[in-house]
Amino acid sequence: IIGAVWCPRLIEQFGHIRAFTAFAAASSALALGYGLWINPVFWLVLRLLNGIALLGIYMVIESWLNHRAGHDRGQVFSIYVMVNLVAIAIGQYLILVKGVDGMAPFAIAAILLSVGLLPIALTPVTQPEPIRTERLGIKRLYAVSPVGLAGALFSGLINGSFYSFAAIYGRLLGMTDGQAASFVVAAIAGGAILQWPIGWLSDRFDRRYIMFCASIGASLILASFNWLTTTSVPTLFAMAAGFGGLIFSIYGLSVAQTYDRF
Repeated sequence: IIGAVWCPRLIEQFGHIRAFTAFAAASSALALGYGLWINPVFWLVLRLLNGIALLGIYMVIESWLNHRAGHDRGQVFSIYVMVNLVAIAIGQYLILVKGVDGMAPFAIAAILLSVGLLPIALTPVTQPEPIRTERLGIKRLYAVSPVGLAGALFSGLINGSFYSFAAIYGRLLGMTDGQAASFVVAAIAGGAILQWPIGWLSDRFDRRYIMFCASIGASLILASFNWLTTTSVPTLFAMAAGFGGLIFSIYGLSVAQTYDRF
């Protein structure tokens, strides 16, 4: 939230490439900091700073994509979210590489952040020109794009709850630790698979109708979990994939809808 206020100013002042480089370098350094001193207060400060830096990374990427996208903005963002979800799904298993002890997990994160700098630092693609943007309050933003704002808000609430409790829910249904992890990955994989078809539809029909249908479909799947909690694990995985495919599309559609309105 703090980054949403600070980061746009840095991007406007230094440009997308320099800002991305700074945010990624900061994230890499902060990732290593966790392994240097295991202390709750110290980690709290690192988490706060890391959140600001990661928000800056996402802001650079998404504003750059919006600048480059045209009439196919829905498809562009669907592919972006697809790539993101595939990486998140693979990332669930990185903990198996070196375990949870010592500096190794934090070093892996720092390495990946540093490698992520290379394509941006060396890109031949022209970055958007730094411009002064109009400051927007929540009321003004809602007046311009009420569906986009509401979609982003509730997408955040739902996705945050999902990532926090999906594995716990799987364990409460009697799944093993491995099955519970795969339950989460099934939802993420479903999100990755359905991103492009939903984005393609949103470029050809009113995005609000597509968001409505995705929300209703996800709600029906969630309701069915209450009816089918004794069903087989593969069926639960399939339901999770369907839910993820629908609900993870809401954020990308919300961003595209908001940018369309502006």
